[in-house]
Amino acid sequence: MSTLDTIRDLAKQALTVATLPNGLDNYLWDRAQRLLRNVEHICRLPELTKGGSQIDHLCLVAATYFSDAGLVGYLEKADGPGRLPAANENGNGLLEFSADVAEEKLAGAVEEARVEKISRIITESGSRFTRMVEAMILSDARSLDDMGATGIFNEFSEAVRKLAECRLQTAEQFMKQLKVENAAEDLEELLVNSVFT
Repeated sequence: MSTLDTIRDLAKQALTVATLPNGLDNYLWDRAQRLLRNVEHICRLPELTKGGSQIDHLCLVAATYFSDAGLVGYLEKADGPGRLPAANENGNGLLEFSADVAEEKLAGAVEEARVEKISRIITESGSRFTRMVEAMILSDARSLDDMGATGIFNEFSEAVRKLAECRLQTAEQFMKQLKVENAAEDLEELLVNSVFT
Protein backbone atom coordinates (compact mmCIF):
# COMPACT_ATOMS: atom_id res chain seq x y z
CA MET A 1 0.00 0.00 0.00
CA SER A 2 1.38 3.42 -0.94
CA THR A 3 1.85 6.25 1.55
CA LEU A 4 -1.02 8.17 -0.05
CA ASP A 5 -3.30 5.14 0.30
CA THR A 6 -2.35 4.84 3.97
CA ILE A 7 -3.02 8.56 4.52
CA ARG A 8 -6.38 8.27 2.78
CA ASP A 9 -7.42 5.28 4.91
CA LEU A 10 -6.36 6.97 8.16
CA ALA A 11 -8.20 10.16 7.18
CA LYS A 12 -11.37 8.26 6.31
CA GLN A 13 -11.31 6.59 9.73
CA ALA A 14 -10.73 9.95 11.44
CA LEU A 15 -13.51 11.73 9.50
CA THR A 16 -16.26 9.13 9.78
CA VAL A 17 -18.59 9.92 12.68
CA ALA A 18 -20.74 7.32 14.41
CA THR A 19 -24.43 8.20 14.51
CA LEU A 20 -27.46 6.71 16.20
CA PRO A 21 -28.67 4.04 15.67
CA ASN A 22 -25.53 2.20 14.57
CA GLY A 23 -24.93 4.34 11.52
CA LEU A 24 -22.02 6.30 10.09
CA ASP A 25 -21.99 9.92 8.98
CA ASN A 26 -19.62 10.39 6.03
CA TYR A 27 -20.26 14.14 5.65
CA LEU A 28 -16.72 15.17 6.64
CA TRP A 29 -15.15 12.47 4.48
CA ASP A 30 -17.24 13.59 1.51
CA ARG A 31 -16.17 17.19 2.14
CA ALA A 32 -12.50 16.11 2.28
CA GLN A 33 -12.87 14.47 -1.13
CA ARG A 34 -14.48 17.63 -2.57
CA LEU A 35 -11.67 19.74 -1.10
CA LEU A 36 -9.11 17.40 -2.62
CA ARG A 37 -10.72 17.77 -6.07
CA ASN A 38 -10.56 21.56 -5.64
CA VAL A 39 -6.91 21.33 -4.56
CA GLU A 40 -6.03 19.22 -7.60
CA HIS A 41 -7.68 21.72 -9.95
CA ILE A 42 -6.00 24.69 -8.27
CA CYS A 43 -2.60 22.98 -8.57
CA ARG A 44 -3.06 22.88 -12.35
CA LEU A 45 -3.68 26.63 -12.66
CA PRO A 46 -1.16 28.32 -14.95
CA GLU A 47 -0.16 30.76 -12.20
CA LEU A 48 1.22 27.85 -10.20
CA THR A 49 2.59 25.68 -12.99
CA LYS A 50 4.36 28.53 -14.83
CA GLY A 51 5.40 30.35 -11.68
CA GLY A 52 7.69 27.50 -10.69
CA SER A 53 6.06 27.02 -7.30
CA GLN A 54 7.33 23.89 -5.62
CA ILE A 55 4.38 22.09 -4.09
CA ASP A 56 4.81 19.13 -1.76
CA HIS A 57 1.92 17.14 -3.19
CA LEU A 58 1.90 14.41 -0.54
CA CYS A 59 1.82 16.92 2.34
CA LEU A 60 -0.85 19.00 0.61
CA VAL A 61 -3.06 15.95 0.01
CA ALA A 62 -2.66 14.81 3.63
CA ALA A 63 -3.37 18.30 4.96
CA THR A 64 -6.48 18.48 2.78
CA TYR A 65 -7.76 15.15 4.05
CA PHE A 66 -7.22 16.11 7.71
CA SER A 67 -8.14 19.82 7.53
CA ASP A 68 -11.59 19.20 9.06
CA ALA A 69 -10.59 16.37 11.40
CA GLY A 70 -10.92 18.71 14.40
CA LEU A 71 -14.66 18.86 13.79
CA VAL A 72 -14.97 15.22 14.87
CA GLY A 73 -13.78 16.16 18.36
CA TYR A 74 -16.18 19.08 18.32
CA LEU A 75 -19.04 16.77 17.37
CA GLU A 76 -18.22 14.36 20.16
CA LYS A 77 -18.44 17.21 22.68
CA ALA A 78 -21.48 18.83 21.05
CA ASP A 79 -25.10 17.97 21.70
CA GLY A 80 -25.00 14.71 19.81
CA PRO A 81 -23.45 12.86 16.90
CA GLY A 82 -24.30 13.90 13.40
CA ARG A 83 -24.78 17.57 14.37
CA LEU A 84 -22.41 19.76 12.39
CA PRO A 85 -21.53 23.27 13.46
CA ALA A 86 -22.16 26.09 11.05
CA ALA A 87 -19.43 26.62 8.48
CA ASN A 88 -18.35 29.92 10.04
CA GLU A 89 -17.42 28.11 13.27
CA ASN A 90 -14.43 26.50 11.55
CA GLY A 91 -11.98 28.93 13.16
CA ASN A 92 -8.31 28.66 13.95
CA GLY A 93 -8.96 26.65 17.13
CA LEU A 94 -10.52 23.91 15.05
CA LEU A 95 -7.68 24.08 12.54
CA GLU A 96 -5.17 23.62 15.36
CA PHE A 97 -7.18 20.69 16.67
CA SER A 98 -7.29 19.26 13.13
CA ALA A 99 -3.51 19.57 12.96
CA ASP A 100 -3.21 17.72 16.28
CA VAL A 101 -5.43 14.92 14.97
CA ALA A 102 -3.32 14.69 11.80
CA GLU A 103 -0.12 14.48 13.85
CA GLU A 104 -1.59 11.75 16.04
CA LYS A 105 -3.01 9.66 13.20
CA LEU A 106 -0.03 10.01 10.86
CA ALA A 107 2.68 9.36 13.45
CA GLY A 108 4.61 6.31 12.32
CA ALA A 109 2.90 6.18 8.93
CA VAL A 110 4.62 9.27 7.49
CA GLU A 111 8.08 10.75 8.11
CA GLU A 112 8.15 13.05 11.14
CA ALA A 113 9.32 16.07 9.11
CA ARG A 114 6.42 15.62 6.71
CA VAL A 115 3.92 15.24 9.57
CA GLU A 116 5.16 18.58 10.91
CA LYS A 117 4.72 20.16 7.48
CA ILE A 118 1.20 18.72 7.14
CA SER A 119 0.35 20.22 10.51
CA ARG A 120 1.74 23.62 9.44
CA ILE A 121 -0.25 23.55 6.19
CA ILE A 122 -3.47 22.92 8.12
CA THR A 123 -2.91 25.65 10.71
CA GLU A 124 -1.56 28.22 8.26
CA SER A 125 -4.47 27.64 5.86
CA GLY A 126 -6.53 29.75 8.27
CA SER A 127 -4.15 32.72 8.02
CA ARG A 128 -4.53 35.39 5.36
CA PHE A 129 -0.86 36.26 5.79
CA THR A 130 0.66 32.85 5.12
CA ARG A 131 3.42 32.57 2.56
CA MET A 132 3.18 28.79 2.44
CA VAL A 133 1.93 27.85 -1.04
CA GLU A 134 0.26 24.62 0.13
CA ALA A 135 -1.63 26.51 2.87
CA MET A 136 -2.85 29.09 0.35
CA ILE A 137 -4.05 26.33 -1.97
CA LEU A 138 -5.91 24.57 0.86
CA SER A 139 -7.48 27.86 1.96
CA ASP A 140 -8.66 28.57 -1.59
CA ALA A 141 -10.04 25.04 -1.95
CA ARG A 142 -12.00 25.44 1.28
CA SER A 143 -13.33 28.84 0.15
CA LEU A 144 -14.46 27.39 -3.18
CA ASP A 145 -16.33 24.62 -1.39
CA ASP A 146 -17.94 27.01 1.09
CA MET A 147 -19.03 29.47 -1.59
CA GLY A 148 -20.27 26.97 -4.15
CA ALA A 149 -23.67 25.32 -4.42
CA THR A 150 -22.63 22.67 -1.90
CA GLY A 151 -21.64 25.32 0.64
CA ILE A 152 -24.93 27.14 0.20
CA PHE A 153 -26.83 23.86 0.51
CA ASN A 154 -24.97 23.10 3.75
CA GLU A 155 -25.96 26.49 5.16
CA PHE A 156 -29.59 25.72 4.32
CA SER A 157 -29.32 22.22 5.78
CA GLU A 158 -28.43 23.75 9.19
CA ALA A 159 -31.57 25.91 9.06
CA VAL A 160 -33.65 22.96 7.84
CA ARG A 161 -32.43 20.81 10.75
CA LYS A 162 -33.55 23.47 13.23
CA LEU A 163 -36.94 23.69 11.53
CA ALA A 164 -37.25 19.89 11.55
CA GLU A 165 -36.42 19.78 15.27
CA CYS A 166 -39.12 22.38 15.91
CA ARG A 167 -41.65 20.40 13.91
CA LEU A 168 -40.67 17.19 15.71
CA GLN A 169 -41.25 18.85 19.09
CA THR A 170 -44.64 20.08 17.91
CA ALA A 171 -45.54 16.60 16.62
CA GLU A 172 -44.50 15.06 19.95
CA GLN A 173 -46.71 17.52 21.84
CA PHE A 174 -49.56 16.72 19.47
CA MET A 175 -49.12 12.97 20.04
CA LYS A 176 -49.09 13.48 23.81
CA GLN A 177 -52.32 15.46 23.57
CA LEU A 178 -53.90 12.72 21.44
CA LYS A 179 -52.90 10.17 24.07
CA VAL A 180 -54.47 12.29 26.81
CA GLU A 181 -57.69 12.70 24.82
CA ASN A 182 -57.81 9.05 23.78
CA ALA A 183 -57.61 7.93 27.42
CA ALA A 184 -60.01 10.74 28.42
CA GLU A 185 -57.45 11.87 30.98
CA ASP A 186 -58.43 15.50 30.48
CA LEU A 187 -62.10 14.64 31.15
CA GLU A 188 -61.13 12.71 34.28
CA GLU A 189 -59.13 15.69 35.51
CA LEU A 190 -62.07 18.01 34.85
CA LEU A 191 -64.46 15.73 36.77
CA VAL A 192 -62.07 15.38 39.71
CA ASN A 193 -61.60 19.13 39.90
CA SER A 194 -65.36 19.84 39.70
CA VAL A 195 -66.13 17.32 42.49
CA PHE A 196 -63.64 18.92 44.88
CA THR A 197 -64.68 22.51 44.20
